[in-house]
Formats: sequence, structure tokens, C-alpha cells
Amino acid sequence: MKERIPQMKKFEEKDDEKNLIKTMILDPIERDMELVYFIRLLASMGQDNSIIAVNGKWGSGKTFFLKQFQLLCNYYANKIKNAEEIKGYINEYNNAQNKKSYFEGILQTEYREFVKEECCEVLYFNAWEYDNNDDPIKSLMYFLIENYDLDYKKIEIDWKELGKKTIKFLTGIEYGEDCLKKTNLFEDIIGNNDIRKMWINLLDEIINQNCNKIYFIIDDLDRCRPEYAVKMFERLKHFANDERIVFIIAIDYEETVSMIKHFYGYKESGNKFLEKIIDQFVDLDNRQYKSYNKYLGDLVVCSKEKKEKLMIADVVNRVTNYVFEDFHMTLREMARYSETIKYISSFYDEYVGRYSGELGNAILKGSVMPYVLGLNITNKKEYYKFIEGKGEEKFIAFIKRHKELYRGIGIEKEDIKETFEKIYQFIVCVMNRDKYVLESMDIKNIRLYEETVSDIFQCINHLYDFEICHEEEWEE
Repeated sequence: MKERIPQMKKFEEKDDEKNLIKTMILDPIERDMELVYFIRLLASMGQDNSIIAVNGKWGSGKTFFLKQFQLLCNYYANKIKNAEEIKGYINEYNNAQNKKSYFEGILQTEYREFVKEECCEVLYFNAWEYDNNDDPIKSLMYFLIENYDLDYKKIEIDWKELGKKTIKFLTGIEYGEDCLKKTNLFEDIIGNNDIRKMWINLLDEIINQNCNKIYFIIDDLDRCRPEYAVKMFERLKHFANDERIVFIIAIDYEETVSMIKHFYGYKESGNKFLEKIIDQFVDLDNRQYKSYNKYLGDLVVCSKEKKEKLMIADVVNRVTNYVFEDFHMTLREMARYSETIKYISSFYDEYVGRYSGELGNAILKGSVMPYVLGLNITNKKEYYKFIEGKGEEKFIAFIKRHKELYRGIGIEKEDIKETFEKIYQFIVCVMNRDKYVLESMDIKNIRLYEETVSDIFQCINHLYDFEICHEEEWEE
């Protein structure tokens, strides 16, 4: 039986090893050279530069970037268990390429040289998974103890036993049962020993057995409790003076500054606070709209075999670039937008736009829908303003900026304002269920139907009645 409802994929790809390799070889957002520049920065840093911030908006691909860095370093340092599987992925995607990728050339060369010189290991720490702890340094120690194959590591941690063995391992002190009855095992450590010394002892044990240097990635701080996140910055500065370890922290600079200000009651400048903590800032480029849009388009498989490109030809390859640029979308937002517009377009012509005339549909699906979906994804507040009738000026400005949006349907530049004002007013009436709204409206030679407008917004909000699809098309 055929699927009744077009299936919408997950908005973003998983950061598993196969996808990490695939995106490095295909390089859809032209980020491979940023990986090269990043490795060069690390190689050139002095001993005093021990905390690096990788800055990017939520959804800009920070996690993907840092996990690619980790994968490459550990792979070429022979510190990855499934190396043969990774090699298989590399061969698979390289063979699918018609041209030599950065991965086959400068990228892998630079990383091989880097790990050869550094003899390093890269660890990935998801701070959000540990933010129930009161001290981030304890979290890092727990992580290291769990991550490395030490004698007392267990799959299911017995915290009482782990605490006893950890204390003995780090301090040489044998703790009795009474000392382990407390809720926080590390209270005794802090109260009776120098935690800095214990931290150094733990690094000594790990580094002596595994590598010369550790690059410690700390991610998802923006998902943590503000108290924990701020403490992480503060504690790292006190524990980052060891040349054998470099901390790489993923942040959204503006959000982090705002969080710091809020945490300290605006008595502390968030900018100055971060400048005291962070030694180097790395800003990820998030402007590769066209290349990423093409990559997203290439991944599309049409849900109806008889229709070759559906709306992809006249929306995804043309209008979508404008939306990406005008709304300054992050990579995550771009992926969500692209998947949704293709999802809608897979049944638009046959079901959604079955009433409006040719020119009316061209405007609705080629101008109105892409713009409104962009608002819906990037700024809910502006989206609701649009529906309420307060978004006319910005909408018309968007149309004016891109001549293909009006010339292709026979509208002259001098007629844009008048024409699209009427279109917008009709949309607002429909969406607010104005009792005077007409079933249809003619604007010059453009006919718009109330039902089509309503269907478009239902699609955007994923509330469309998919059961309207023709039953005869479904086969047992």
C-alpha cells in the first residue's frame, strides 16, 4: 500500500561517523577549509593559549564541526576503535565523487601532520549530561574516569564503590564507610585535599598512558543551567594552566554574554568576563547559503514518480536562496526550511493549489509561501504580526529586493506596492476569518481563492488535512 501522507525527514542529519565523513567529503557548506584553518590555529598557539571558544549561533553547525575535528584527529592518530569502518565510509563517498575533494588532499594532509607533531587525543564532553553536578571540575573528572579504561571503571557505576576507589586512586588515602555516607562524595575530597593536585594526578595517569596532549571539547553549555555554565568558565580558568590540555568550548557569543549578565544581575560585563576567560575566539562562517541549498536539493527524492521536480525547480533553486539570505538562517533553520518546503510542494499543485488560477498559484507558492515559512521558522513573533496585518511593509520590501519574484509573473516594478498590498490584505482577511472575506479575489489578472490561502498556512503549521488526497491513487 502506498503511503497516504508524504513523509517529512528529520530536519538535520545525525552527527554519527558516517554523516561526519560524508559532509567532509561532499563539503556542502564549504567548511573543510575552516577545519584546516582551525588545525593551523591550534598548531600555532603558544602554551598560554589553553581555552578556545568556537562561536556560532544555535544551529550553525558547531557540534558537527567539532566532532569532525575530533574524528579526524583520532582517526589519523590511530586512536579510534572502528578505524576500518571509518575507512569504508571514506572510500564509499570518495568513489561517489567525480572530482577530488578537499578531504583527499589538504584536509587529511594537515591533520596527519598535526597529530604526528602533537601526539594528541581529542575528547568530546557534553556538558548538559553532567549539569546536575554542583562543580563542573567534578563533572570533568567523572567523565575522564568513565572514559578511560582504568581499573575501577564499570559500565553501571556503583557511586559508592567508585567514590572509594577514585579517592584512593587520586589521593592514596583509604576512606572508610563513614566517609562515603555523604550525598556528595567529592565534599570530602575538597575538604581534605587539594583538588588541583588530584586533577594533575589524573591527567598524569591518562596522558602518560595514552598521549602527550588532550584537546577537550566542551559542548552544549547553552543547554545547561546558567549557574553551572558560568561556573564552568570560572573553574576552567583556574585549571587550564597545564600545557598538556587545551579546552575548546562551543558557544553562542551573544547568548552567553546575555546569560552572564543575567546571572550576575547585570553587574558584570558579559563581554569582559568572557575576554578574561577565553584566550582565542573562532567564528564559524555561516553564509554558504547557495552551496548548502544545492546540497539539500540534491538529497530530495520526489514522492510522486510522475512529477520530475515538482516545485523544486521554481522554489528551492530560486526563491529559497533569497529566504536564506534575507532571514540570516542558521544551518539548522535552512535544513528545516528546505525539508518543509519540499514536503509541502510534493502535493501543492494537485491538492493545495487546485482552486487558484495559474498566476495566483505562482504568487502564492513562489512568493508568499516561501516568505511566510521563513518567518515561521526564524521569528514566530514576526510571523504572528504578519497574520495580524502588521507585516505588510517588510513583505513588500522582500518582494522588491528580488525582481524574479514579480517579473516572472508579469508585474512591473511600479505596480508592486499596489498589487502586493491587495494580496496581503486578502491574506490577512482570510487568516483572521473576517466575516467580509470573499471566497475569491481578482487583482488585475490574478485570481486568489480563500481556500488556497487557508490551505497554505495549514501546511506551514503542519495542520493540513492530508486525507483529501485522491483515494484512487492508493493501491493495496
